Amino acid sequence: MPGTGRTLRITTVSQPGDLTTVVRLSGEVDADSSRTLDHQLRTRMPVASRYLIVDLSEVTLMGAAGIRVLLEHTKRLAGSGRRMLTVASTPHMVRLLRLTEATGALNIHPSMPSAMIACLTRFDARGTGTPSG
Repeated sequence: MPGTGRTLRITTVSQPGDLTTVVRLSGEVDADSSRTLDHQLRTRMPVASRYLIVDLSEVTLMGAAGIRVLLEHTKRLAGSGRRMLTVASTPHMVRLLRLTEATGALNIHPSMPSAMIACLTRFDARGTGTPSG
């Protein structure tokens, strides 16, 4: 049963030629709405985008199904040479991701600027970052 009655809203921002697509979520990501999130992440990222940033800053409830969707898409995109970055800026979201041990698999950032900077950095096989250019 949803906690606050707020439905999931998904906003996707991507400009032609951009390497980064931003998906902002607000409301609740429960078992039902996680299917919508899964569909959006599979179909709304332009082929030219190398980075997908999922912003959880306005998420009020995140169920296990929502975390599973984030984990699956992080892995799926990595398999095709792309990166998914997750913005977890609220204490409750950071705590939830830590408790579920999802932080090890998700590329977590504390803010949108931090995630955007990470998109400008190339990572080698050891995880060492260097400026893209």
